[in-house]
Amino acid sequence: MNETLLIRRNYYDCDDSFGQCPKKGNTATVLERVEKELLDMGHEVNQVYLNNKTINSCLGCCACHKYPDEIACVHQDDAIQVLEQMIASDAILLASPIYFWSFTAQMKALIDRSYALVTNYQRPEHNSLLKGIRVGLLVTGGDSYEDNAEEMFKVHGRFVDFLCAEQAGELYVGDWVESAGAWGRCATAGGVFSKLMNFTLKFDFFRP
Repeated sequence: MNETLLIRRNYYDCDDSFGQCPKKGNTATVLERVEKELLDMGHEVNQVYLNNKTINSCLGCCACHKYPDEIACVHQDDAIQVLEQMIASDAILLASPIYFWSFTAQMKALIDRSYALVTNYQRPEHNSLLKGIRVGLLVTGGDSYEDNAEEMFKVHGRFVDFLCAEQAGELYVGDWVESAGAWGRCATAGGVFSKLMNFTLKFDFFRP
């Protein structure tokens, strides 16, 4: 059985001091469908929720590069466990809504901390503890892809290359209409299901 790790921000631990936080946001709604399809394919699926994790910012000190065969970050926080789960997985799916044309703060902090997994970037001996692992990206937003999400996916492509990983697919689900419920909130729901199925199939290790 292959393990797929779904990493996303948690929508259940929100501080509602400044308003009611939805218990199931757009990203969680789409990811729920992805998880179901992966389970039906025979995957073992584990979700990592970043909101209840302590992930400090990368200091850029490069101390981690003194020990290339381990996660040797000077921060001993929850990022270490998440990075260990990523290394132990067969595939990783990062899921995030768009915040100011980019990832959420929690996801960006984890991406920065993955610096501890890579050595000799842009050199012939470039290597990574995630080498060969499939990494995909799922993004939701309230607008169209154009002039909105392009840079986020460009960053993800470079991130995959940096990790010496394999691109497992990218999917953007946009044009959400907040007044309706569940999948009805997505103005493009009619075409999303087929895109979602094609996207999920890219994680299917059991296909010939």
